[in-house]
Amino acid sequence: MNGFSLRMARKKILSKAKPKKLLELIDNLEITPSGNMARFSPQDIRVSAVSMTVKPYQSLFDYIADMNAYIQKAREEGAQLVVFPEYAGMLILSALPVWHKFQKEVLSAGDLEEGLGRALDMMEELSEAVSEVYLTVFSELARLHDLYILSGSILTREEDRLYNRAYLFDHFGYLAATQDKIFLSALEQRMGLSCGKETVVADTEIGKLAILIGADANYFEVADIAVKKGAQILLGCDLSMGPFNPYSAQVGMEMRVQETGVFGVKSVLLGELPFDVKLYAKSGIYAPFSCTSDLSGVLAQSDSYKHDAVLTASLDLSRLEYARDIYTSDHNPALCRKNAPRGYMLLSVAPPAAPKINGPREETEDREEQEPSRRETAGVR
Repeated sequence: MNGFSLRMARKKILSKAKPKKLLELIDNLEITPSGNMARFSPQDIRVSAVSMTVKPYQSLFDYIADMNAYIQKAREEGAQLVVFPEYAGMLILSALPVWHKFQKEVLSAGDLEEGLGRALDMMEELSEAVSEVYLTVFSELARLHDLYILSGSILTREEDRLYNRAYLFDHFGYLAATQDKIFLSALEQRMGLSCGKETVVADTEIGKLAILIGADANYFEVADIAVKKGAQILLGCDLSMGPFNPYSAQVGMEMRVQETGVFGVKSVLLGELPFDVKLYAKSGIYAPFSCTSDLSGVLAQSDSYKHDAVLTASLDLSRLEYARDIYTSDHNPALCRKNAPRGYMLLSVAPPAAPKINGPREETEDREEQEPSRRETAGVR
């Protein structure tokens, strides 16, 4: 697809997927508030991790209905927070009018790297339009279900740079935090993505939350900085390429939870892609050893590394006070600052306020006054 075709595709997406039209599609699902937030207690926070398979969608409504189905299952299990996997937002592409041309262009490449390079070129032009659909959909689903939702991540363009960015929405549908992936995979580096520069901690009604995207969970420093900033729950959205290895799978979130003495929720993207790419992994919800009855550190974990699953477990934040093990959680601040000054100097800087996404629903603070005219003022908060 040449530059002109991409610009036309972008216009077509924006015309077919205006916020007002997206809200009308979501209305067809007849979603009512879950009521789960009314039962919230710091001693009983219900969290869900989604194992989601890659699949094509015939329309935007199909995509929205599928995302809603995962959320619906989580809310039925009492969830107040639902975590989606890395690059969950990219699945929107198959539901858009440009998908067949996009797919043909990528599949005609000689190998995976060339194919992803072509995909990146197209995403740089289409990212704004795709992101608008993604943010509008998850913002509205969070509001209607009355749940916190980490909507996974999506390629986001900002100032001529492309980031792998995750978005956390509160139960009113407002943006609570964003996090850019810090440690890019080798493939992402070759594709020219830009990395994040700091770990953000969101202070929410259900606790202090930090987001670890993909390989970020493989590095102790990312989780350590988050916890030193006050994080109580680490939210991991992940995508693992290659065959499933139960031993290497423990290197990420499971290990970070034991090292830092907090809870962890890991959501994964699954499936088999062109160029013989396999995404095999397991979602899980983890706790310090002392916070689990069998001392395993595992509150819930999916049975299969190939199939959809929605896991739900309860977290008791009060137990973290006694969970830290001095042998696995001890640290030497002077040594850390000497050997990782760039990372640990961020601890002296207050976490930035979550950026706002401009939209007509921000025009008034009274949600009840705003609701009657929402079809005329559709947009992301």
